[in-house]
Amino acid sequence: MVQSKKHHYLPRFYLKGFTNKTGDFFIYDKKKDEIRKSKPENSFFEKFRNTGTVKGEKSDLPERVLAEFDNRSANALEKIRKSNFRENVLTPETLYEIRFFIASTFWRIPKNDNLREKIINDFSFQELGFGIFEKKSGERMEEAEQLVKDIDLFRKMYSSLLPLVSFMDKYNTHNFNDWRILHGTNSVHITGDNPIILKDQYENFSSIQQNIIMPLSSEKILTCTNKAPNSFHPDFNLKMDIMILHQSERFVCSSSEEYLKLLIDKPYKMSVGKNWEEKILNDIFSYFD
Repeated sequence: MVQSKKHHYLPRFYLKGFTNKTGDFFIYDKKKDEIRKSKPENSFFEKFRNTGTVKGEKSDLPERVLAEFDNRSANALEKIRKSNFRENVLTPETLYEIRFFIASTFWRIPKNDNLREKIINDFSFQELGFGIFEKKSGERMEEAEQLVKDIDLFRKMYSSLLPLVSFMDKYNTHNFNDWRILHGTNSVHITGDNPIILKDQYENFSSIQQNIIMPLSSEKILTCTNKAPNSFHPDFNLKMDIMILHQSERFVCSSSEEYLKLLIDKPYKMSVGKNWEEKILNDIFSYFD
């Protein structure tokens, strides 16, 4: 079987929501401090990122599993992108897929590679809700579980396994009424390689199910907060995009090169190195207090 090479840590169906009419967007490389034109298929990926080895053989099984999950999430995201503010688009089925997509995104982006490795090392199979059992007795085979954890291919599978843990009873928040879609008209939101804005630092699997903001497209923002905003101050969108710029590891993108330049040259570069991230973060979530 031919092994895939380009493994996107931000799926192409997600990135398409930030393209212009010709299917392009503009990427800012924070490391090189330059902007270039690109397309979703050529961006936000690493070669063989989700390829693992077992017994000396390479396999892209983790990538194929992620692709199956992505197919389901893509349909839900498309429904939201096509919706208007009058529609109750966050049905239980759609919300489940979107919540799963957020968890999947969180565990596959490079920003959280070290966190994922720490969980692999520190959490037992039992704590994560799965295991290896002896066929006849049904007893847990802890030694076998530890051996499997050290197999490279299985460690790569954690990107697709960890999102499932979020929906275990002890982590699932069931806060269905806290999720909302904010609709914009002629908006130009950006996204980046760390697109989920968390109010608080990650503590456990419940952390990515509450107090979050994530742009879903240039005109749609997903929020999960205890309170709905009565109205938004005009600079909410600006501060959200600046926060995306700050927390992204290296790449951000926008359908508008002009808007991206404006963000970079003025508010972003003026705040770099001045510890403004915490203030911006607090300002963003203050609209929901």
